[in-house]
Amino acid sequence: MLRALKYLFLTLLILLIILSGLMAYIVFAFDPNTLKPTITSQVEEATGRKLTINGPITWAFTPLPKVVINDISFANRAGFGKSPMVQAKSIKLGLNAWPRFSPKFTVGINLDLNQAKVNLTVKGNGQSNWQDLAAPAKPSDKMKEQPATLGPFYLGNIRLTNASVNWQNMKSKQRIVLNGIDYRTKVTIVDEEKAATNLLQAIHATGHSQIKSLTFNNVKMQNLNGRLALNRGVMTIKPINGRLYEGNYQGSVKLDFNKANATLAANQSIYQVRAGLLFKDLQYTSRLDGLIQASIDVTSQNVERIPNTLNGKISFKLSNGVIKGVNIPQTIQTIGVLVKTRSIPNLSGIRGDTQFINLSGEGVIKNGKFVIQNIALESPNLRITGKGVIDLAAQTLNFNLLASGVGGQLGENALKLQQVMGGAIPLNITGSMAGFSLRPEFGAILPAVAKHLVIDRAEDVKNAVEKVGGGVKKLLRTLTD
Repeated sequence: MLRALKYLFLTLLILLIILSGLMAYIVFAFDPNTLKPTITSQVEEATGRKLTINGPITWAFTPLPKVVINDISFANRAGFGKSPMVQAKSIKLGLNAWPRFSPKFTVGINLDLNQAKVNLTVKGNGQSNWQDLAAPAKPSDKMKEQPATLGPFYLGNIRLTNASVNWQNMKSKQRIVLNGIDYRTKVTIVDEEKAATNLLQAIHATGHSQIKSLTFNNVKMQNLNGRLALNRGVMTIKPINGRLYEGNYQGSVKLDFNKANATLAANQSIYQVRAGLLFKDLQYTSRLDGLIQASIDVTSQNVERIPNTLNGKISFKLSNGVIKGVNIPQTIQTIGVLVKTRSIPNLSGIRGDTQFINLSGEGVIKNGKFVIQNIALESPNLRITGKGVIDLAAQTLNFNLLASGVGGQLGENALKLQQVMGGAIPLNITGSMAGFSLRPEFGAILPAVAKHLVIDRAEDVKNAVEKVGGGVKKLLRTLTD
């Protein structure tokens, strides 16, 4: 056994020396720059796009030799502007040939892209700048006659270093920008026949990714880390961790590209996030602030029509926050005079905000409408409960609330109205998410106040009658005595 291992080692050593000599000969005897015209012409013939190599082509050893193509750019599709679709500072391409713990000797490629910049665009008519490249190829008769026999096979390793991606969909008005991408993955072709027509559905890839910054529309995230897997057209990123507006983000995302419209499933949590900054960049509102934590479990049957197609459930809690431009305590104090004055007060002069210690709620999303149950607000002098609906697509809201002062802190008039209303005063917050307003539910308040006044007047009449009756009785006794 030892002798066999000795001969095997010597054989491998001799092969290594021969291969090293062959590699050295190729490196010193062959100038890879002579391949430039061939590479560029072959790419243009295959894609109809111009490939430009501005830098030199050199050799690199890590430890097997690699070809390094420097300063490269790949033209955009006609009608999509002059900026390249892809450009990179350098591309390293080499063989990955190592014995594995299997009967087979595995051969693949190593592809390293340094500082790659990718621009992806979808126009308003739905046409994309990669559509002509991704169009399924028509297999030749010869290909049809030859059934796939290789089965799954290892393709190689791909590495992105400090890459960036700019994706813009003018049709759905969405934009995603990723900067500082570092990504390593191993790629395997799992369906050879499918690879000829749809490469995305034919590969399996797993790897780890780091992203310095991600911008989705206007929402910004930093320092994202995640495990990314792509299997037959289904992309899973799990887990994901990152920073979001001075707080933390973690979760998982699943995208299915096998259908006509890509679908989404996301389970996410956020902690200690600055709600004011988040909502402002979401272009929802700048009038709600505080530290928010939330649990989000949603799906979409068409990622290009988010939020209209969003479904799932959300729970949230904001702490130490403020609702700007809405002064609920002063509104309750002002309408409290109804019982005394019996007239609706002028509310137009009310200014200020509503501070709160906690604001929480939970609910379900159905086709982009967030139906919130169990709304609860707590402040030193106020308690609010209620429910409401937020239309994420239309960016409107409608909340029905019940408010009550704590321990008479809102004044005698407010306490009296609160008692008339059975313990809580009904309020309504409605309007756009950027310009909502507060108003008392006079439709419920006025009948209750009127009923109270009638009962109160009836009690006064009863007391007056009893008082008069008592005086009459006293007079009659005096006359008869």
